[in-house]
Amino acid sequence: MGADDDRRERDQAEAGPGGVTPEQAAMLGQGAEGHFAVPYLLFSALIDGPLRVPRLAAVLRELAARHPALRTSFELDERGGWRRRVGERWTPPLRESTVAAAGADRVAAAQAVLAAAGPRCLGGRPVGFFLMSDPSGSAHVLSLLAHPALLDVWSVGMLWRELVGRYGGAVLDYPPDAGPDAVVARWVALEEAGRIEELAHEQARRLAGAPDVVEFRPGEPVEEAGRPAHDLNAARLAFRLSPDAVAACGDLSDALAISRDAVLAGAWALVLARRCGADDLLLEVAVTGRSPHPQVVGQCGGTIPVRCRPDGASGAAEYLRRMADLLAEAERCSDVTSARLGGLPRTDGDRSRPRLPFAFEAHDGLVPERLSAGGLTFEIVEGESGGSPWDAKLSVRRWGPDNRVVLEYSPAVLGPEEAAWLAEGVEAALLDLAARRDRPLAEVSTVSAGQKRLLDAWGRGAAVRAESTLWGLISRRAALGGHEPAVWTDGEELTYAELVERAEGLAGRLHAAGVGRGDHVLIDLPRGTAEIVGVLATVRLGAVYVGVDRHAPPAQCRDLVRRLAPRALLVSGTHPAAMRPHVGAECAVVDATVPVPGGGVRLPEPLGDPESPVYVSFTSGSTGRPKGVRVPQRGIVRLVAETDYVRGGPGERFLRLSPLAFDASTLEIFAPLTSGACLHVFTPESVIPGALARFVARQDITVLWLTAGLFRLVAEHYPAAFAGVRQVLTGGDVVPVEQVRALVAHHPGLRVTNGYGPTESTTFTTVHHVDSLADIAEPLPIGRPIQGTEVLVADGDGTVLPPGATGELWIGGQGLALDYLGDEAATGAAFVRIGGRMMYRTGDLVRWDELGRLRFLGRRDRQVKIAGHRVEPVAVERVLREHPAVADVVVVVDDSPGFGKRLLAGVVASEVSEEELREFAGQRLARYAVPTAWAFVEAVPLTRNGKVDVAALRAGR
Repeated sequence: MGADDDRRERDQAEAGPGGVTPEQAAMLGQGAEGHFAVPYLLFSALIDGPLRVPRLAAVLRELAARHPALRTSFELDERGGWRRRVGERWTPPLRESTVAAAGADRVAAAQAVLAAAGPRCLGGRPVGFFLMSDPSGSAHVLSLLAHPALLDVWSVGMLWRELVGRYGGAVLDYPPDAGPDAVVARWVALEEAGRIEELAHEQARRLAGAPDVVEFRPGEPVEEAGRPAHDLNAARLAFRLSPDAVAACGDLSDALAISRDAVLAGAWALVLARRCGADDLLLEVAVTGRSPHPQVVGQCGGTIPVRCRPDGASGAAEYLRRMADLLAEAERCSDVTSARLGGLPRTDGDRSRPRLPFAFEAHDGLVPERLSAGGLTFEIVEGESGGSPWDAKLSVRRWGPDNRVVLEYSPAVLGPEEAAWLAEGVEAALLDLAARRDRPLAEVSTVSAGQKRLLDAWGRGAAVRAESTLWGLISRRAALGGHEPAVWTDGEELTYAELVERAEGLAGRLHAAGVGRGDHVLIDLPRGTAEIVGVLATVRLGAVYVGVDRHAPPAQCRDLVRRLAPRALLVSGTHPAAMRPHVGAECAVVDATVPVPGGGVRLPEPLGDPESPVYVSFTSGSTGRPKGVRVPQRGIVRLVAETDYVRGGPGERFLRLSPLAFDASTLEIFAPLTSGACLHVFTPESVIPGALARFVARQDITVLWLTAGLFRLVAEHYPAAFAGVRQVLTGGDVVPVEQVRALVAHHPGLRVTNGYGPTESTTFTTVHHVDSLADIAEPLPIGRPIQGTEVLVADGDGTVLPPGATGELWIGGQGLALDYLGDEAATGAAFVRIGGRMMYRTGDLVRWDELGRLRFLGRRDRQVKIAGHRVEPVAVERVLREHPAVADVVVVVDDSPGFGKRLLAGVVASEVSEEELREFAGQRLARYAVPTAWAFVEAVPLTRNGKVDVAALRAGR
């Protein structure tokens, strides 16, 4: 053996694992376990004319003799590496079948068989030819099926041209095919010269700081998104861009002097960025790698990571020109593909797919669509076969009026509707980029006209009569059924007529004390009949009631009085009043427990202005000084009048439980009293789950509202309390799915409603009903808007995002608050006009799912950076709840001095250690998302409003 032979053998042994290129090793490795994990190349030709099968077989033998790739097989060596083996005389067999294909599309029939059978058709070889003929012999379909480690699309085009030319007897003066050895040898030479390392360092500099993970569903773990580990199955959506979109692409290419591929890649990257809520993402772009090997039949290409930053402030034209520069740079660096850089492994612990989930390629023109020779016409069609490592890859197969674009995606990450939304987004992006190329990129929409109609239907609740007022609704109900029970408290029952009479009597006393329209009335009363009468009396005068937190510290009480300047304070003669020491002489103190019949004082006409304020609710103040949310009449009317989301009417018994200072009290008080139901008041100040469960069962409550935390406790420990309940509404936090599932399974006919809504939108904005196990999804959706409500999912600039995209929830409609009391700056920041409509920015991250339901993903301001990575505590909570020993969990940020910012998990669990939970979480979450501080508690601490008491959790660590 000579020196050249020694070098050739060493090149083959050292170039990648076992004599293959890094790209080939990656592709072979994906299918090593025998599953159909990689996208096989499948091309078929419909042959028109009298085919001479022996001649075709001879041509295939000539092709195999000329191209070593067609005689190549792959095998694992003793070290577990891949090695090529080139047979001297082996020829890919021509496998023939004769069948009458059903339908007119014989190519589709042939490709369906091959796509399903995949590698089994090849008998262990990486390439094969298949001929399906009609029994009459008048129609034939010739198909080429090959493993992508063997051939690239460039090679497929060369093979078809040569096959047809040789069949027709053409004299082909092709240079010798050096085969895969040339590709391998060049890789070794570049590596030995240090060129690969140099380009790799250059690529690393360009990608420094790029996000490790960009997900279609940020805030949801991969397991929650439904993708099992190592799932490389693929679905494909073939679609055609409209003539207008094709023309827009061409216009942009001509006007900006960039390639058509740059325009398409830019549109695709913009669609992905909007869908994922990202302003920085990596896109794998296919490169041919053909400059040194134009005539080699083999695998020469690969993909290069391109960093895309669709900055909304930059111009659309500038963005596309930057994309053109990135593609040119990628082709220049085609010797350092992702596979040759070691696959760029992800750092989030998920090994079920590559680090970069998105890709783009355009190989139109590489394979001819039509060839003729020897009296035959070959119409060549590309098919689909095999799996895919990508979450989503856009592939341009054919261009022009009859274009063909294929979206290849993981069906475990995207549903078919979501894939179609992405395809629509590409069309919309091309049209709007052309129309707004001189405008900021933020103004370019990726939402199609069809999607806009869909979003409008999903995001708009039914209309509600705006002219109604609360007192008008209640007095009308009393007139219709004055003898019916309205309020029950500790054995005392008031009818509607009696309730209205008492409310008007107290209204007379307040009016005599100087209370008029728009004045603030503090209600410092325990739950009971007097509290309900006090609220209605205030409403009757057109004044504004304010529930008092009876446990608020003195400083907060004084601040509240300064801001409200109340004209009256309603108290109970038998209960201490927290506010009495803080009000001045200008504030009348009235004992609301002393019944006064109506008619003693002439009252002003009831207020008829739906825009007038009726209630002020102070936010929790967890992010600073509590803000006073001024709620108008129309807000509560829209919440309770003629509703279809909450049960009401005579015979229903509604629980009264929430503190009056908590906005859920508006639902509890006014939903039953405007519909004819009876309000049953739970009077103990401390809400103990067992006592509450007994009250619900004893009073035969049919409708109740519980915060998510309280719902979890009652449903877990006292499920029998719901035996007579017809509807339980819950929310205010993440609703536990397991308890919902158990209740619905054991209590047929019970409806569980997940209600979402900030105070600024008057209690409820959206609801999702669970009537059967089929309605349960994890996490539980927050549903669609209730009547008189409009919602948008938009970015920070108010740009409406496409269906499926993660964005901030913006709320509009009749439920919107008027403002924050005395705080113009905060009001201006939160209440913003979009398209002439006033909308409230919630700060909550949501997305529309494929069934048109909103999914809550967490708070924008609760997202934290841990070790430089974005973490959503809600997602961590969902993972920890999967552990069988964990009954409940909450994850918060702990920034105690000396520790830096870290995640603290408060866990309710039995017979499980911190180490076991750490290991459990570490198998499902990125390392940085695993909590480093743990607190084991008997129950998650709750505030008086039923929300998680974060301060108590930290203190109990």
